Amino acid sequence: MNADYYLLARDENLAVYYFVSEGSRGRIKKGIFFQLVDEEEQLYNLAFGDWNDEIGHLDDVVRTDNGDTQKVLNTVAVAVVDFMTKNPGAKLMARGSTSSRTRLYQMNILRNWQEISEHFDVQGVKDGQFEVFCNGVNYEAFLLTKRLLTL
Repeated sequence: MNADYYLLARDENLAVYYFVSEGSRGRIKKGIFFQLVDEEEQLYNLAFGDWNDEIGHLDDVVRTDNGDTQKVLNTVAVAVVDFMTKNPGAKLMARGSTSSRTRLYQMNILRNWQEISEHFDVQGVKDGQFEVFCNGVNYEAFLLTKRLLTL
């Protein structure tokens, strides 16, 4: 990924990443968590938002408006690639905390589709059912799996 992104710090177990957003509202610590939902299926939930060190809480509802949305989304994408590279059998579910955030994530997937589709299979969730990700469909959530290399 050649896009501009923030430097990430990762915890030892590769499931939590932190970075600092720098913009019009100052420096804001962000967290990206890969939460294990189903160990047998290796299904993880992607949680992302502002991190509050004082209470040890990730706020995925707050709207920061720090003027760096694309750089923040690029940083989340870098963390996803890193996590999926280190956990190649993982399935990653992503859904915005609001429908408008889910739509923002979908637009970012489309913006980077060529690169994403070379390395990952993406499914969309529509009416509670999984389907192959297609342009022009508004999805409720997304499921990402790493493509297996074929020789």
